[in-house]
Amino acid sequence: MRKLLSKPYPYAAYSPSKIRMVMLSGLFIGLFIFLFQPFGLSKLNVNHKSVFLLGYGLVTMLALGLCLVVLPKLFKGYFCEKNWTVGRQISFMLLIVFLIGLGNYFYSAIFFRVANNWVIGMLSFQGFTLLIGIFPITGMTLYSHNKYLQKNLKEANIVNSRIEDDSAHKSRDDSGKKIILTSVNQSDPPVEVSPDDFLFVQSDGNYLEVNFIEDGKPERHLIRNTLVQAEYILKEHFPPLIRCHRSFIVNLEQIEKVDGNAQGLLLKVKTCKEKVPVSRKYIEELKSKLS
Repeated sequence: MRKLLSKPYPYAAYSPSKIRMVMLSGLFIGLFIFLFQPFGLSKLNVNHKSVFLLGYGLVTMLALGLCLVVLPKLFKGYFCEKNWTVGRQISFMLLIVFLIGLGNYFYSAIFFRVANNWVIGMLSFQGFTLLIGIFPITGMTLYSHNKYLQKNLKEANIVNSRIEDDSAHKSRDDSGKKIILTSVNQSDPPVEVSPDDFLFVQSDGNYLEVNFIEDGKPERHLIRNTLVQAEYILKEHFPPLIRCHRSFIVNLEQIEKVDGNAQGLLLKVKTCKEKVPVSRKYIEELKSKLS
């Protein structure tokens, strides 16, 4: 079970669509409770009942906003796809359920002015909430992991077959023009490498790690620049150099094999131990470049 929980799982980074999802989810919950009044709320006789019922939607919105927007901003190292696993996804979903339940409990307790035994009531309420939630959340996460994994393994097989066909019919006009990547710091020498020896370039903040072959061995050189600028410099070499990830540009002609996991594809590059990731949004482009 531990091995399964440590498997990679897709994580969607922060985007404006998450804010819309948070707002729409809160609005949906508020309207649902307002219209259907479940859990005995229909028998509730209080002043400003409509406002009170809609308040549950606001609580949901705040809890989701904290989990989906604020926490990923504060803890970027934790909330990144390369570290995201099945276990983290399950824990994160349970955290969301826990915080929504906690918020709704305190919202109700404050409104009804519960002063006695609120701690016991909260622990009991949250215990039942998590006990009920853990099974569907775990089941849905494992199902989604398997679905993503099977899809990406299928894509990997397609790309592998195209790599074999491409290598069998490859004919390239080798003009001998070198790839030159410069640093924004003029005191650093540029990286000059033949297209045949270029492997990939990886972005690390404001630095680029250029990986290439020199004298038959893999080498890497760090320069101060951004991947956006590198993409502009390398555009005349596209293809076989293509963007495959928000942090990587890879040489298609240096790919030996493609593997897949739930997060996407992984490229085995010649002479390198580490694998280059392919984001889900770049899979179709990779396939089209190899077709």
